[in-house]
Amino acid sequence: MIESATDARSASEKRRRLFFALWPPEAQQQAIEATMRPHVEAVRGRAIPARNLHVTLAFLGGVPASRFDAVISCAEAVRGEPFEIAFDQLETWGRARVLCVATSRIPTALARLEEQLRLNLVRERFDIRQQKYRPHVTLARDVRRGDTRAPLVPVRWRVQDFVLAESRPGPSGSEYEVIGRWALG
Repeated sequence: MIESATDARSASEKRRRLFFALWPPEAQQQAIEATMRPHVEAVRGRAIPARNLHVTLAFLGGVPASRFDAVISCAEAVRGEPFEIAFDQLETWGRARVLCVATSRIPTALARLEEQLRLNLVRERFDIRQQKYRPHVTLARDVRRGDTRAPLVPVRWRVQDFVLAESRPGPSGSEYEVIGRWALG
């Protein structure tokens, strides 16, 4: 098969590893990390740094620079309202070997936000997984102990916006940088 010039340019174009997320303020990240530290220690996992704690809305993967404007357009087309989310369930996902804090009740405003964003991205021909959305905050990776599923005293978070973030490899794992923010309401 002969590769066209467009295909070759697209394949060699710099890609950015992007995702949309709910990004708590630094104080909220610190509070989640402090509250969950004993659970992370109990499963002997590699703790996620507080500055990286977030809830993924949509993972885009490696996006070529030529598609960056389409990503921004997808976010700008979203209409939503602020909401509160309560993380009240501790879970270990065995196959992935991660410890997460999840919610037993997805707020309607969050479900609508995720759906709008996903549909916008699909319309723009981004390859987005179509599995059931499970909002969670990953607390630790490489978990070495047991299967955990336990209720928690809820950790509440008032969500006012969503972000576009970039993941870059770092010396001790991925480093995340917020590169765009959109207010809800």
